[in-house]
Amino acid sequence: MTSYVYHYSPLETESSSSMTTQTLQPVLVLLSYGLHQAEKGFNALPGSAVLLRYIRESHRNDPGRTLLEVLLALFAVWTVFQSRRRAAREARNFVKLTEQEVDDLVDEWTPEPLVPELSQAALTAWSKTPIIVGPASSRPRVTNALIDPSLALTPSNPALDPSVLANAKTKEVINLASFNFTLAPSSSSSSSSSGSSSVSSASSAVLITSTGASSNSTSSPKGTAEQPLPGTETAINTLRKYGLGSCGPPGFYGTIDVHLELEKNIASFLGTESAIIYSQGFSTASSVIPAFCKRGDVIVADRGVNFVIQKGLQLSRSTIRWYDHNSLRGPSSSSSPASPSSLVGVLEQLEKEFKRKKTPLTRRFIVTEGLFADSGSLTDLPVLLSIAKRFKYRIILDESFSIGTLGRTGRGLTELYNVPAEEVDMIIGA
Repeated sequence: MTSYVYHYSPLETESSSSMTTQTLQPVLVLLSYGLHQAEKGFNALPGSAVLLRYIRESHRNDPGRTLLEVLLALFAVWTVFQSRRRAAREARNFVKLTEQEVDDLVDEWTPEPLVPELSQAALTAWSKTPIIVGPASSRPRVTNALIDPSLALTPSNPALDPSVLANAKTKEVINLASFNFTLAPSSSSSSSSSGSSSVSSASSAVLITSTGASSNSTSSPKGTAEQPLPGTETAINTLRKYGLGSCGPPGFYGTIDVHLELEKNIASFLGTESAIIYSQGFSTASSVIPAFCKRGDVIVADRGVNFVIQKGLQLSRSTIRWYDHNSLRGPSSSSSPASPSSLVGVLEQLEKEFKRKKTPLTRRFIVTEGLFADSGSLTDLPVLLSIAKRFKYRIILDESFSIGTLGRTGRGLTELYNVPAEEVDMIIGA
């Protein structure tokens, strides 16, 4: 058996390495040129020197952080490409239908009704729902299945034809959704009682601060060129003098002479020292209470006050104490001690706390309504004034419903109890 042994000489090794270098030299030159151009372009960017210095300092201080940032960058690139691959994979798995298959599926589809069929109980409930017939006024006429049985809904007739309402039986009701529900009905004769006429005239006097229909007439009056409606000339002159806008409160367009005149007339009508008008009824109580009551002040309020007053109390951030609705003294007997939940009981507890804690003197208020909007009850104003004077509290009285309703001329709770309006510290209303 013949064996061969081959020996590599150093000359052959050098020649092979030189051939490899010559083969890779164009690639290395191209790579070096590309890196040089990339470095040149990167250095031309604004802030590149700051970024390079940050990378060098970060790598010198914490090499592990550099590795973590490189891994995060690679993960971000992988996530981008992976999402594209997933979208392409889902597109391949999507079943494509022909036009004929789509038309067949549409023909076979049976849509469900948007509104399910009403049950007999629901039809009965809907039949009892009042429907306003005619204009919406302070005393509108309504109808339903209880007033006119022919309007009852049945499974065979689940909808009401509006044309049948013209001949349906109706009933006059009081519109409690309007502030003008206290106006006298238009059908009343001119020989009505003095009380009704006084309420009606008082409502007209304070109509400047409220809105709503004051007539139940089904026809709207129309003027002509020969016989214009009353007040037409005044309206034209007002438009020519002040212009036309979407609203007219002083907070929007500034205070002008009509605003000052209105405040003067309101103060004269109510018998107060002065008056301030606001742009909206909701903003009156919620602005007046926080304006006079601040953090650290004490407010004792009736639990039955309306939502607007409650918001005003919250905005004031004062110390709020509540007493039972319309409970001023508690027990009817004067010899019995006051109930702890009554107004007198709450004020007595506060006096004890002030003396025990040696609280500095702060402003103190009693907030209530004249005619409560939620319950319709009245506040005993003379008793309230005596309690306020006894404990040295100011009174904020909301007469939104009592003005134009109570009193001989509609001046509210103060006129009803024959109490001068100046004795109430603040009267608010809408």
